[in-house]
Amino acid sequence: MAVQQQKYCRCVAHVQAKGTAQIPFAACAKTTGTSARCFEYYDFNKIPETELKGLAALHHLALPKPYSHEALIEMLKAKQAMKSGKASKKTKKASKKSAAGKKKRAAK
Repeated sequence: MAVQQQKYCRCVAHVQAKGTAQIPFAACAKTTGTSARCFEYYDFNKIPETELKGLAALHHLALPKPYSHEALIEMLKAKQAMKSGKASKKTKKASKKSAAGKKKRAAK
């Protein structure tokens, strides 16, 4: 991935975590002069907690309950595997569980 694209991806995670823009993709594209498909390239173990939560929100993932940093990383990795087409049965099951929980909360 090119350097400008890496900057764009870091920007998206950072802006989403801060909540400073309605659409972080547009704000970061304007700032960096480029755009990219980032999610499959993120190393979640190197991303700060607030930005992990922002990425989860950006990809419509509910935070795990009870909350733990490790569980959040596993959810993001499951989503990443599904997007890249490499999801195992275990990651697909975790993602379905997250989606089912989201539907329950929406029904309330």
